[in-house]
Amino acid sequence: MWKTQIKKLQRVQDTYSSVCGLSMFITDASGAPLTRISGDQALARKIWEQPQPSLQERLAAIIREVGWKLRPVVYQYLRGPKMIVMPFKIGEQPAFYVWSGMIIEKQSRELIRRIIETDFADDADDWRRALDLVHDTPESLKDELVEKVAQFADIASVWLGQAQSDEAHARDLKRVHDLFGQAGAAEPAVLQTAAERLMAAAKLDFAGFAISGEDERLCVQYMVGGEDCEKLIGAQACLGEGFLGQIGLTEKMGYWEDVTWDPRRGFFTDKGLHPQAFVGFPAKIKDRLVGVLFGGRFAPGGITSESIELGRLIAQVLASQLNTVRLEEAASQQMARLSTLLGVAQAIVDVDDPRSVLFMLADVSHHLIQGAFSCMLWKDPAAGTGVQAISRGMSAEQMEHYAQDAAVRQFTNRPEGTLRHPTVFEADNGIVVCEVPLVCSGEVKGILGVGLHNEKEVAVYRPFLTALSLLGEIRLQHLQGAARLQDRERTGLLHSAMAEWNEPAYRETVQALELARRFAQKLRLPEAEIEELSEACMLSGCEPAFLERTAGSHPGAKLLRDARGLMQESGPKPATSFSMKAQVLSLVLRYVRHRENQAAIPYPAVEPELRQAFAAFVQGERVIESLISLREARGTADADMEKDLPSPGLMESYIPLTPREREVFNLILRGLSNLEIAEKLFISTHTVKNHITKIYEKLGVSDRTQALAKVYLTGLQVKI
Repeated sequence: MWKTQIKKLQRVQDTYSSVCGLSMFITDASGAPLTRISGDQALARKIWEQPQPSLQERLAAIIREVGWKLRPVVYQYLRGPKMIVMPFKIGEQPAFYVWSGMIIEKQSRELIRRIIETDFADDADDWRRALDLVHDTPESLKDELVEKVAQFADIASVWLGQAQSDEAHARDLKRVHDLFGQAGAAEPAVLQTAAERLMAAAKLDFAGFAISGEDERLCVQYMVGGEDCEKLIGAQACLGEGFLGQIGLTEKMGYWEDVTWDPRRGFFTDKGLHPQAFVGFPAKIKDRLVGVLFGGRFAPGGITSESIELGRLIAQVLASQLNTVRLEEAASQQMARLSTLLGVAQAIVDVDDPRSVLFMLADVSHHLIQGAFSCMLWKDPAAGTGVQAISRGMSAEQMEHYAQDAAVRQFTNRPEGTLRHPTVFEADNGIVVCEVPLVCSGEVKGILGVGLHNEKEVAVYRPFLTALSLLGEIRLQHLQGAARLQDRERTGLLHSAMAEWNEPAYRETVQALELARRFAQKLRLPEAEIEELSEACMLSGCEPAFLERTAGSHPGAKLLRDARGLMQESGPKPATSFSMKAQVLSLVLRYVRHRENQAAIPYPAVEPELRQAFAAFVQGERVIESLISLREARGTADADMEKDLPSPGLMESYIPLTPREREVFNLILRGLSNLEIAEKLFISTHTVKNHITKIYEKLGVSDRTQALAKVYLTGLQVKI
């Protein structure tokens, strides 16, 4: 059973490896491989396959260094390449590890080349070729890869845990089989065997089993001892009521003799049965009452203590076997869901149409769960502000109503810090709805909503729905990336053609492109949004009608339409009327086209804070140009350090900074990141952050944009 699960897990690992473009495998806590290496990254293969020391010895050393941390670790290997190490546990078992590599960062590529020349001189050509095949990994992509590896580790934890649980169930089943001789029996057969064994062992006239329900009642589910006894099947007793209810309430064995005049036997006499002695045993699974095994005699006489002890043992074995049967049923259902996930993982890789992926998610979730409905919502760029909806088990009217509510709930009003958290709520019609988000580029782009019959099903199906949505999310991101690549190629062709037919417009787009990228980077916009802004700038020289014909669905063209609409506004609108990207683009295009007459340009529908930040940024750009000529004239190293300062005398009064803080602040004004500042000054990023915090405190600001705005707009001077 363990080997079967490993084979299935291998297929899912192969899929994740292909999507991520990394080599992946799993080991135990000693570094011994659990799965074979997936992926064809040549560099990773060469590193894994180094003969001395062995791979297991190298991994064991890394495990000792990394230790046990319930989060991914980006580990630098051989002073250059990096791998993602994700530990995970199954219960209290020793940790397992997912290994994924290799990642190459732009700033470390030259160092790796030097290491190859010195440490691998004999086959340096092969190593260089393998290195050249690995693209540079920017920080944003690295974060996405880390998240994908963590997702795979979660799936591996579930599958391996299920395999271990299955083996434990098999061992329990063998013990029960030795006592009952009914291995593999269904629940009715188990109850029949237990009742018959109790009746025979204690020489009883009847025996049965009453199951414990959610409403704190015991319901007789099975009886042996003759046709009259079968009248009890279906009879119910509240906890504390009669002999059965008392055992259920106390969860302790009970035995009564000579009960002819005992009013508690009314439960039996109402059905025409008149026991003289009664005995009952609670059946518990993990301290939870699942029912009562009971029996009695119609003739006078007691039940021996040996028979009572044997009855106690039978009740314990019964509880164990009931647990096994129910776990087997749950495991069978879980295996069906996992097998479905495996099938989806294999099939989804071959799907090249995002719409088909959405249909697959809606179909699989509806048919496997058999819930009230399933609905897949996706923010399709081609749909503008709308969402694409695909449902099963809903009418068109119901789907539209649900889509409207879910869009507001998940896309508009989603609380911060809950990006990947499933949402569970009860709808007006009493259906329990579980909504699982699909996240792309740090934003909720889709929702898989499923209607369940009750809240218990949420705990059963939520892991499956989460895993299913992750598979769909990975494929949709991959397809979206391929489509964006085609869009970028088309944008590049249009931009190149513009240089031939309209050179002035081309030069203007180049200026807008450079200005928009630098300003967006100052604002720390996501890389995907910066790329979209860049493409919109490249298209800004095209006539609107031409764009509609050639690139109507292009994301950059849509952003350009929004910005042009904003620029035509004659009065202010609420800040939420236009996206941050559209506001940035409108500011850049206005500035480039009216550079010499900025004061006369209105800025409706642009947030005041953004206008202020842009003004500070533009002012900084202008000062940089004038200071470059001063630095060249002086020709000193100090001029190079201070070329980005707002004015030569800026740092001379009012706000006291230490010499090191001044160096850090100069580099902030030049637009360097924390990492670049650390490398420039040969200090750690932690030290850089401490200096920046102190600078902000002295300036009375909270971030870089405010600091720049305060310096450039107020003429604030800073003293060493």
